[in-house]
Amino acid sequence: MRSTHTLIAALSLFTCLCVSAEKGSDKQVLYSNEQQIEFQANSGETTDAIAGHLWVPENRNNPNSNKIRINYVRFPATGSNKGSPIVYLSGGPGGSGTATAKWRRFPLFQALREFGDVIALDQRGTGQSE
Repeated sequence: MRSTHTLIAALSLFTCLCVSAEKGSDKQVLYSNEQQIEFQANSGETTDAIAGHLWVPENRNNPNSNKIRINYVRFPATGSNKGSPIVYLSGGPGGSGTATAKWRRFPLFQALREFGDVIALDQRGTGQSE
């Protein structure tokens, strides 16, 4: 439960940074932990996206714990009235948010971009995350 709360806190901070940096601007903001990519769905469709990562403690009960990398893909908002980012956490044991974005959810994620950034997150131990 503690790990879930810490992850939610990190995502909330990330969300605040994204919203405050992008309010009133159409220019895409990249942070030092991000890079511009071309995301390709398994259907062959492509779109501009941003690959990034967060560093979180491997053992949240140990302040000196090693850090592990949690990866995500951010699909920038396309609408004129951008709202808060939408974070997708894949369900089921071992589900990867970024892998899910390549399959059936790709059209849904693209449609949701009208309302805000869509972030496909690989939770710890899934997809490209440690």
